[in-house]
Amino acid sequence: MDRFNNFDKLDQIGQQIVTMWFGPLIDASIKFASIAVLILLAFFLAGVVKTLITKLFHKLSIDKKVSQLLWANIELSDVVGILWYYLIILLFMPGILQSIGLGQMVAPIQNIIDTIASFIPKMISATVIAIVFYTIAKIIA
Repeated sequence: MDRFNNFDKLDQIGQQIVTMWFGPLIDASIKFASIAVLILLAFFLAGVVKTLITKLFHKLSIDKKVSQLLWANIELSDVVGILWYYLIILLFMPGILQSIGLGQMVAPIQNIIDTIASFIPKMISATVIAIVFYTIAKIIA
């Protein structure tokens, strides 16, 4: 019986050592993996959206139409694609920073996101107004 008690004590000591040494390592590995997944998801999603926007602009010939309208060679598809790329990455930043443990940096980035979000409806309404007046000008001319 004494031998079994000694084995039980050794087993308990072994479990404590493994928990003490490898517990933080396993926790850090899981945290690192979740951060890596968030970052990869952000870049993947941003890249997909950028590619879709660029292809849509090319398919609709928006670059050609804008170049003719402004008499300039502007690749609007690239500009809009890059803007959406960084906007999506910016939307993932609070979650990534929170996962890393930099919670104090989330508030300024959230303020930036709120500012951009409040600007989007104004931009859409300005675009609609510009399209309406452009159409009226074409009809009159």
